[in-house]
Amino acid sequence: MHGDALKDLYGLGQIQPADRTEVGDKAYYLGLLEQRGFPVVPGFVVGARVLRQFLSGLDWQEPLFADLPDSSLHVDVDRPQQLQAIAQKIRQSILSAPLWDDWLAEVEARAQQWQSPMVILRPSLGLAAGLDPTFSGRMRGLLGSQICEASRGAIALALRLVWADLFRAKSLFVWQRSRLQLHQLHLGVLVQPIQDAIAAGTACVSPTSCETQSIWGLGAALAWGELAPDRFLFTHPPAIHMPPASQEPAAAESAPRNLLPVVRQVHPKPYCYRLCQASSASAHNGLRSSVSGLRIELLEPSQQQQPSLSEAQLQTLLALSRQVQQTLGSSVDLEWMLGPLESSEPPQFQLTQLNVLFPRSVAAAPGSSAIATVPVNNAPANNAPANNAPANNAPATEPLPLRGLAAATGQVSAQVWVVEDLSQVPPDFPAGQLLVMSHVPPRWLGLVQRAGGIVTEQGGMTSHGAILAREMGIPAVVGVAGATQILRTGEWVTVDGDRGLVHRLRTSPEGGQGALHSEMSPEISPEISLERVPEVAPDMAPESRVGLDSPATDPPPPRTRTQLLLALGQAADLDAIANLPSEGVGLLRAEHLLMPLLHQLASQINRGRTIPPIPQSEIEISAISAISANWTGPFPAEFGKEAAKEVAEAIAQKILPVAAAFAPRPVFYRSLDVRSQDLLGAFSSSQPGSPEPNPTLGMHGAFSYKNSPAWFDAELLALRQVQQAGYANLRLILPFVRGVEEVRFCRQRALATGLGDTPDFQLWIMAEVPAVLFLLPELVQAGVQGIAIGSNDLAQLLLAADRDLPHLSEAFPPRHPAVQRAIRHLVQTARHLGIPCTLCGELPGQHLDLVEEWVRCGITALCVAPGAARSVRWAIARAETVIAERELLG
Repeated sequence: MHGDALKDLYGLGQIQPADRTEVGDKAYYLGLLEQRGFPVVPGFVVGARVLRQFLSGLDWQEPLFADLPDSSLHVDVDRPQQLQAIAQKIRQSILSAPLWDDWLAEVEARAQQWQSPMVILRPSLGLAAGLDPTFSGRMRGLLGSQICEASRGAIALALRLVWADLFRAKSLFVWQRSRLQLHQLHLGVLVQPIQDAIAAGTACVSPTSCETQSIWGLGAALAWGELAPDRFLFTHPPAIHMPPASQEPAAAESAPRNLLPVVRQVHPKPYCYRLCQASSASAHNGLRSSVSGLRIELLEPSQQQQPSLSEAQLQTLLALSRQVQQTLGSSVDLEWMLGPLESSEPPQFQLTQLNVLFPRSVAAAPGSSAIATVPVNNAPANNAPANNAPANNAPATEPLPLRGLAAATGQVSAQVWVVEDLSQVPPDFPAGQLLVMSHVPPRWLGLVQRAGGIVTEQGGMTSHGAILAREMGIPAVVGVAGATQILRTGEWVTVDGDRGLVHRLRTSPEGGQGALHSEMSPEISPEISLERVPEVAPDMAPESRVGLDSPATDPPPPRTRTQLLLALGQAADLDAIANLPSEGVGLLRAEHLLMPLLHQLASQINRGRTIPPIPQSEIEISAISAISANWTGPFPAEFGKEAAKEVAEAIAQKILPVAAAFAPRPVFYRSLDVRSQDLLGAFSSSQPGSPEPNPTLGMHGAFSYKNSPAWFDAELLALRQVQQAGYANLRLILPFVRGVEEVRFCRQRALATGLGDTPDFQLWIMAEVPAVLFLLPELVQAGVQGIAIGSNDLAQLLLAADRDLPHLSEAFPPRHPAVQRAIRHLVQTARHLGIPCTLCGELPGQHLDLVEEWVRCGITALCVAPGAARSVRWAIARAETVIAERELLG
C-alpha cells in the first residue's frame, strides 16, 4: 500500500472542501482555520479510505461480517447480550489484525518530524453527502481518542483502537437507532503531537456569550473530570480585535474593550498532568500516571489557588475564540493549549480541536437530502471585526439558560415532566423524560430510575436527589430557582449536569426521547436528535482502553497506606465496580439497597396513596405478604416468626451479591435509616402519612430500633445468613447514633443473632451527630470498633444549615472550617482510642485539595462513590508523597 500512502494522509494545511468526507468534520474545520492563519496545533489525517481497505482485508470467520465496510449490519439493539457479543467479535478482529509495514513507515516518519515523544490520535467523523451535517458534531465523546509514543508499533495499536471504537456496543446502538448504515460513516483519524503546556482547556463561544474552562498543564484532568477547572463566562461581548500574532500576550491588557467575566470561578488545582521525559523520571513532586507517557506533577500550595490564566491571557483567549466564531459564522466549541512550557519565547495559544454547533436551520435528520455548509468569512483572522459577519449567518439564539448546581455529571436532552404535587406520583411517567420537581424524596427512587435527567428547585450537592442521581449516572441540576414554574410539561430542554445549566429548546429534536452525551463533551448543542443510549457492559477489557478520553487502568494506581473504600446504594454493575482500585465497600446504604421492600411496605401502610412501583423478586413479594399480614401500628414493632424469616431472606438476597463480589475485602453494611418524610411518612413515629415537623431531628437512626426493633432484627438475621453462606467479610455500621444506650441495645441484639461468632465481624457507628464528638470514648467502651464520619449530616447539624436548601448549602458547605475542625477532632480521638476512622459523604470525592490534610491527620480511609475512585486514589498517593518528602526534609 506504499504507493497510496501519501494520497491517504492529509496535512491540515492542504485539506480541501472535496476532502471533507474523507477527513471528517473535526479535521476539516481545524484545517480550514489553519489555512485562515489561526494558531492550530499541526497534524495530519489518516483518511477514512484506509479504514475501509483495512476492514476489507480482514479474514472474517462469520458471514454476518462479510463486506463489513459496505454492510448495513442490522443488529437487534434491544438485546444487549447479542449486541455485546457482536461488538466484541468485531473489535477483537480489528485489534488482532496487522497493518501494512510500508504504510506505517510513512505514518511514523510524518509523526517523528514534530520531534515530540508522544502523539494523540483523535477520531474525526464524517457522513456521506446528503445526510445530517450536524450529526458528527453531536457524537462528541462517543468515540475516544488515544495517546501513544511516536513509534510505529504504538501508533499502529492506537490507530486500531480508534477504529475499533466505531464498533463498540454503544456505538452500534447509536448508528442503528439513528438509521445510519456503516457504509455511510466515514472515520478519519487526526494525528497531532503532544507538547507540555502551561495550561489547557475549552472555550464555548456563541454570538452572545463565551465560556472558558482552564486547568494547569495538559488537559487530561479536565477531560477525565478529576479536577474542577477555573471557569469564566462572558456574555454579549462587543467586537473584539485579536492582537497580531507577534504581539505578546501581556500587551492585550492595554487593548480596548477588555471585558470582565460575569461568572468567575477559581478552584483549587492540587496537581497537573505533564509528559514523561527522560530527564524528569525522578523529578521532584512527580508521580507516575495510570496512562503511559503522562506523569502527575504536584503543584506548590501557592500555585494551587491561582487562576490558571492571567487576565491578559484570558482576554487574548476571548479574542481568539470570538475570531473563530466570526470566521465560521456559527457557535463553536474549542479546545486549546497555552505553551510552550519551557521556552524563552512568550507563551501562545494553540487550538487542538473544535466542534461546530450548527444552527437549527441547517439540521436535517439522517437519511434526508438536506445539505448544508458553514458560511466562512474569508477575511484574515487578525483583522476581521465582529460586525463584518453577515447578520443572516448568525444562528437564532436560545433563551438564557437556567442555572443551578451541577449535581450529577452528563448531558441529556429530553421532554419535561413537571411534578407539582409530590404526594401524587404519576403512574404513567414516560421513561427517559426529565423530572422537574421541588426536591427528590427518597420514595421517588422508582421514578428516578426511569428518568432521563433531574432538575430540582431545592437541594445542594449533598441532598438526597443529588446523591441518587450520581449513584445512578443520571444528569442532574439542583437548586434551580422557580424551575417548576418556568418549565412546562412537554417542552424540550437540554440539561448540562457538568455546568449546572438547563437550556430551553425552541424546537423539539427529531428522533426519540432524549440524547445522552458524554461527560467529556465540552458543551452541549441544542440540536440533539438521538434516543438516550443505554448503558451496556464494556465490550473490551479495561486494560485495553488507553485513550486520553478513556484512561487505562494499567499500570494500577499506586498502593497507599490510607485506604480507599466505595460507597454503594445499589447492587448494579458489581463486576465493574469490584474491579476498581479499592479496599472494599465502606458504606452499603440499606435504605437504597432495600428500596423495593420499603416501597411496598409503605404502600400497604398508606392504603389508597400512590407509591412509585419498583419491580420485586419472588422472595421480596413473599416477604411483603408476610409483613402485611402480621404488622401492628405504623411500623411493625414485631414480625411474626415466619414473617421475620421471609424478610431476612429478602434482605440477605440483596446483600449477598455485594459481599460475594468484594470478598475477601470488607463490606460495611449501614442498617436502615428511614426518616418520617420518606415514603409518604409511612414510618412516622406518630400517625402514618404524617411526617414529623423536623424529620432530620425526629425518630430515625439507631435510636428508633429500640421502639421498633423488628426490621433491625431482620437485618441482623440477614447478615448472619450471609455469613453462614461463607462470607465473613461483612461489618455493621449503626446510623445516626446519638448516645451510648442505643449502641448497647444494638450490640446486644447483634451478638444474640450470632454475628460475633465470626471473628472478623465488627460493629461501627456513623459519626454524624455532633454528640459523638464528645461521647466517643464512652461509645468505644460500649463496644464500638470503628467510626465512619458522615460529612453530609455532620455539616448540616453542626452548622444548622439544611442541606436541601440551596442558598444555605452553598453558604455553609461541608468544607466549612468548623466541619473540618470537627473531622480532625474525630480522627485524632479515634487514633488515640486505637480504632479506625473513615470519612464518607460527598466531601472526600469533591474536595481533593483537602485530602492531604485528612491524610496528615491520620484518617484510616476515604469512602467515595465509584465514579470518584480513580481521582481520589491518586489524590491520596500525592498527599502521602508530599507528606513523606516534607518529613524527609525536616
